[in-house]
Amino acid sequence: MDTLLNIRAFVSTARRGSFSAAARDAGVAPSVITKRISQLEHQLGTVLFHRSTRMVKLTESGAEMLPRCLKLIGDLDETLQSARRRGRIQGQLRIKAPSTLTSLLLGGLISEFAVAHPSVCIDLVLLDRSVNPVEESFDIAISARHATYSNVVDVPLAPYPCVLIASPDYLASAPALDHPRDITNHSCVTSVLYGRLWRFDGPGGEVSVEVHPRMTANDGRVLLEAARRGVGLAILPKFVSRDAIAAGELVPVIARFPPATMRLKALVPAGRISDASTAALIDFLKERLSDPITWGDAEFFTKREH
Repeated sequence: MDTLLNIRAFVSTARRGSFSAAARDAGVAPSVITKRISQLEHQLGTVLFHRSTRMVKLTESGAEMLPRCLKLIGDLDETLQSARRRGRIQGQLRIKAPSTLTSLLLGGLISEFAVAHPSVCIDLVLLDRSVNPVEESFDIAISARHATYSNVVDVPLAPYPCVLIASPDYLASAPALDHPRDITNHSCVTSVLYGRLWRFDGPGGEVSVEVHPRMTANDGRVLLEAARRGVGLAILPKFVSRDAIAAGELVPVIARFPPATMRLKALVPAGRISDASTAALIDFLKERLSDPITWGDAEFFTKREH
């Protein structure tokens, strides 16, 4: 299974043209992708990519391997989908999911899935820390963190877009804010997901800023209230902050440097990835989470920028 993960990392990097883009798609850190490709290169005894600070490019060996790997993954995915279609959707699913996201969104979707599949019993556990589903006996662990584990398959579910926001009262008396580097002059509230190193996508590439928060919490609703009351700047998921922005209680700032998009993923023990019920829930969540309106319309936020 580790070899398969390495091959998927190779294919994704070849398609996207960078380790960081492949990492975002897989919901893992770029170092995980580079490690997987290095392991595959060691196993094959050849170099698959020419690496530079600006891009990665397939070597001759890599270009020769790519069609074979694409066929291998395609055949495997088709085999798994065929097995899922033949399997019965029944039994128990033990799921770990983040608290805020589940309370506001995923809980309703998972309940909808349960109604559609009455032979499935669901044990839903709300946890915000990183979880190895193999060690803690989960069938699925839903997360936006970069953590990855051995013998666990990372299944991308959807982008998890966020927005940098603050209250109008805070901004009225705060220092100028035209670039992410200006954030160091501001009061900040942050989550355990974003931590102290805030990353932004800008016209010239990614920009990282180390913040010294006045307040940290592991629940987006707590951070929303802190930002609403003027404690400082906050990065929040768009679906959490949308109503407060619509009411004028919060405003997006420096929209040309949006926070780097996290990716929501399902971590599934390798032994459970072909289970019919597990696959059915993952496919259901992928479909329902694919609508951008679920996370907040981009035009809505841009028009309301401070």
